Amino acid sequence: RLETALPLRLVGSYDTPGWASDVLVAGTTAYLADSGGTLILDVSDPAHPVKVGAHDGRSSSVLAIMGSHLFVGGMGDLYALDVSDPAHPLLLGWQEWPGTVEDVFIPQTAASGLSADAPPYGYFAGMEKLWVMPPLIE
Repeated sequence: RLETALPLRLVGSYDTPGWASDVLVAGTTAYLADSGGTLILDVSDPAHPVKVGAHDGRSSSVLAIMGSHLFVGGMGDLYALDVSDPAHPLLLGWQEWPGTVEDVFIPQTAASGLSADAPPYGYFAGMEKLWVMPPLIE
């Protein structure tokens, strides 16, 4: 239950170069989808998030993570990054997309990696459709 008697309070913030639209946090690393690209922030001190890496040039709108692989959807494309070194994300694969990717789902277990009962497919929504695709990585 959300306690409404407690006021919400801002602990910290980070100004992005564009329009931020999605965020994922894994441990002390935050991945931020932004119209200026994908940002990687160290949030170990929530009061002072620090940019540690980025994948520039492509507008990103939605994110999903599987282990050290970050899936990024945007306007006209979907791509996968290896973020095992957050300071130097590496482009693994790219797929042209008809329109804007609005949502991404990659089945996982709590310990990360694919769940035993789910096929290794990615589920992507956009253009009034659900798209099911094999992973962009092997």
